[in-house]
Amino acid sequence: MEQATLNNVNASQEVQKTGAIELVIFKFKAGVSEDEGIQAMKTLNDFVSKQPGFISRKFSKKEENTWVDLVFWKSMQEAETASKLVMQSPKCLEAFKVIDESSMQMMHATPVFEK
Repeated sequence: MEQATLNNVNASQEVQKTGAIELVIFKFKAGVSEDEGIQAMKTLNDFVSKQPGFISRKFSKKEENTWVDLVFWKSMQEAETASKLVMQSPKCLEAFKVIDESSMQMMHATPVFEK
């Protein structure tokens, strides 16, 4: 399985306990190349990594044109706040234009245990 992984982790944040996980699964729109889509998703790093509670982000390829975006947060409140703020950022909204909205699944979950 191919994976394109974007790690946005500050060394000091790596040891932070994860209080919430954001999971987004989606496909790129027809006509969007893999490289174009990945570049668009990379543009989100600057915004997301500056949000309070951000721990790390991993962007992976599941199968042909199916992508998994995992973001780890210190708390559910910080994850939910960041999700609202990202929808107010013109730069992020521009990046989202490559996503086939009908394919998108998004959720937040609270970890039960972490090893």
